[in-house]
Amino acid sequence: MKRNDGFILLELLLALTISAVALTLFWIATNNRMQMLSKIEENYSYARLMSDYEILRDANHKINFDASHYKPLKFIITKNKIQILSQNTIINEISK
Repeated sequence: MKRNDGFILLELLLALTISAVALTLFWIATNNRMQMLSKIEENYSYARLMSDYEILRDANHKINFDASHYKPLKFIITKNKIQILSQNTIINEISK
């Protein structure tokens, strides 16, 4: 029995399955990379914020922050304290 040239259905399904698995793994890796990068960016902004806070406090200057300089973080500013939020969760409170 001689085989005809070309793909048979089983070979086509196998190639599609391998492509789907590879695409799924790539998608998962991309999502994990984006989450990791956003977490690193938040940690860096938080470290800068706390460093700036300590410098201003030690120099006896008024504690006044521009929220745009610490972009991934969000702030709730009240009369005597600043709440720092990361992904809508309070991570720290500092007094003014």
